[in-house]
Amino acid sequence: YKWVKMQNITKQELRQKIKIELSQNKQNFEKWSKLICQNIINSEFYQKAQIVYAYMALPDEVDLSVLIDDALCKNKTVFVPKVVPNSNKMIFFDYSKCQFENGSFGILEPKTEDIKEEKIAGDQTAIFLVPGRVFGEDGERIGRGKGFYDIYLSNFLKTQKKSVLVAGVCFPIQIGKQVPTTEHDIKMDQIFTCPK
Repeated sequence: YKWVKMQNITKQELRQKIKIELSQNKQNFEKWSKLICQNIINSEFYQKAQIVYAYMALPDEVDLSVLIDDALCKNKTVFVPKVVPNSNKMIFFDYSKCQFENGSFGILEPKTEDIKEEKIAGDQTAIFLVPGRVFGEDGERIGRGKGFYDIYLSNFLKTQKKSVLVAGVCFPIQIGKQVPTTEHDIKMDQIFTCPK
């Protein structure tokens, strides 16, 4: 794709270019999402993971509903995020204990009445699935610019790193060779996508 070979491109320029690419590929999203979910389900780490950190997708993100259903059928614990209003922080809640409502940025989020944030035991194996705008082949990630995942993961990984795989999830048109990042950007251990 055109942006892959661009040198000295800024994060913001890259976000704009990807937005256009995505708008021209909407017809592929459902098919790609199912293939990507299957790739994750077939992965060795997912199969042994007891906990799955997922997300509720925006219209131009990989839809994880097939994966969430699979995880629940296999008695894995699934966590999904809620954005703390007027902040750049997220809290994760147990999907199976939640009701959902439209929250920040139009994303489905857990209703928080009577639900406390779940804390997982550090010795459980977890796969943490991260959406993004652009990913580099070596695991670099550019998000939407608010820093939600970088902030959450920087704290989370200090306590959980031993048994967690942090994996980017994206459509095939969202991967490039070189992606501009800063020292605060958390690198992915792996990226799940599918062929174009």
